[in-house]
Amino acid sequence: MNILGFLSAAILLTLMPGPDILFVITQSITRGKKAGIIFACGLCTGLIAHTAAVSLGLSLILYNSPVAFSVLKYMGAAYLIYLGVKSYIHRKENSLALPSATGVEYKLYRKGILMNILNPKVLLFFIAFFPQFVSPATE
Repeated sequence: MNILGFLSAAILLTLMPGPDILFVITQSITRGKKAGIIFACGLCTGLIAHTAAVSLGLSLILYNSPVAFSVLKYMGAAYLIYLGVKSYIHRKENSLALPSATGVEYKLYRKGILMNILNPKVLLFFIAFFPQFVSPATE
């Protein structure tokens, strides 16, 4: 496997703007650099789950099963809608003030993982992208 090529391409594609990156920027602006980094680490942990799923062939099961893929797709959409509604409801609160409750970092990290794992575009990307870097001759 060409790990250096895969990592280089994955890093470049990770840095391309999308909903996840916009959320990292939002967290960084409203809660500080540390919150943005924690959320980004959660997103990267979600990528590990996708990489493992592709490596084990689990993502092909989702890809070949319209029902399983639809469930993942709707769970992802429901989670994004939930985040949007939650933000809309709390829009009048002072979002620049950091909550004093403990565990904010854990919640941001967990949110990053969920946003990435429930993103069907990432799954499809990994199904199409990852096999290019695996050499059947080195099994």
